[in-house]
Formats: sequence, C-alpha cells, structure tokens
Amino acid sequence: MGLCSRNGKGLPILPFLGVTALVVWGAYLFSTVGDSLTPLAIALTYISPYIKGIIIGLILGDGSLQLLKGRKNASFRLGQCSANSGFLWHVFSLLQHYCQSYPAPYFGIRKGRTNFGLFIRTRSYPIFTELYHLFHKNGRKTIPWCIAELLTPQGLAMWAMSDGCKAKGGFYLSTNSFHYEEVQLLCNALKERFNLDCTIHLQSGQPRLYICCSSMNRFRSIVAPYFHSSMMYKLY
Repeated sequence: MGLCSRNGKGLPILPFLGVTALVVWGAYLFSTVGDSLTPLAIALTYISPYIKGIIIGLILGDGSLQLLKGRKNASFRLGQCSANSGFLWHVFSLLQHYCQSYPAPYFGIRKGRTNFGLFIRTRSYPIFTELYHLFHKNGRKTIPWCIAELLTPQGLAMWAMSDGCKAKGGFYLSTNSFHYEEVQLLCNALKERFNLDCTIHLQSGQPRLYICCSSMNRFRSIVAPYFHSSMMYKLY
C-alpha cells in the first residue's frame, strides 16, 4: 500500500498513525523507489496539478530540470544543505512516485568551504521534458510569459522554502539568476495571481524580488498551510 489510500467515497486518506484526514488528490502518491518501469509506463505517467504546481515552484527556486545529451526526456533535481534535510525529505515524500532512489548525499566546495547536503533526482519523464522546454531557452533557465497561470499557492510556498528569506519586514525571493525583465514578469504574476505587492532590489547588480511588508500578512496566509515545520522560521 502506498502512503495514500481512498475511503469509501473515493477520497484519499492517510493510513499511517491512524490518521484519516482528507488530503488533496495527487498530494501523496505511492513510492516507486527501486522499481523498474517499462518505457510504456514512463510514457503514460501522469502528473497531478498539485504536484505540477510544486515542481514549478521548486524550479523557480533551487530545483532544476536536466536534459542530458543523448537523452530523450528530462529529469528533475533538487539539492539542499544538511540543515534543510527535513525539508528535502518532505519534498521527496511528495515526489517519491517519480524517483528511482532515495535522497543521496552530496559534497561540494563553495567559497573555500566544504558543504554537505542531500539531493533527490527523479526519473526522466516526458512530463518533465515539457516543463524543461517551457522554462529553458538557449541553454539557460528562464521565466515563461504564462507564469501567472502556472503559479499555485503550494508552488509559491515551495519557492519560498527552497530559495527565500525574510528581511526588512518583507520577504526576499532569490531571483538573481534571472534577467531583470523576467523578475518583473514574476512581480506582475504575484500581483495578478495573489494580489501581492512586490518590488525589485539589486544585489551586486542582479535583480532580487522583494515582497513588500504591506503584503506579508497576505503572503503568510497563502503559503503557511504548505510550509514544512522546519521552514516556519522563514515566515515569522
């Protein structure tokens, strides 16, 4: 049995620890870790709107889509430092249906310091290839013009948890790798989709999206239901 089964009315329930609370369909899917999937099974794999929103939010943050040379389809990857391992395992619990293996350790050197953390990688699926071509142009990650239609509350929460921090009474989302015009597109999307007032601050000449302090109460009310407990310090 996977993490989520269904009650007599076809609604998903959580069977562990005696919990029978209703959850959003597609939020928890059974694990396929270690399973060998046929090409047909991979081609027919579906991604729920809930999970798609989460992946899009992570793509805007620390997540990445990879289409390796010679491969037909793309995969999704997310790495987090050891301090954020609780959050990483939380994401894995949501994406385990698409993963061949459990989170794995990584070591890296940044600014002369050795970093340790965990990363997850999904299998390669056509569904991720579609997102790869949507978010990548000319070899770099970019922002599609329709981003306002793609953002969901759970996606915004994932974006904030993976690559955001509170500051100056508001909240920063690290958008330094995007062009200024793309960050402006994100600002417009947050206003259109969630009625959040945002500005752009420059950090070493790179654009950084700032959610204004006047919108923080609304921002918290939107994302807090989807925040992992280990990340609540970013909101309060």
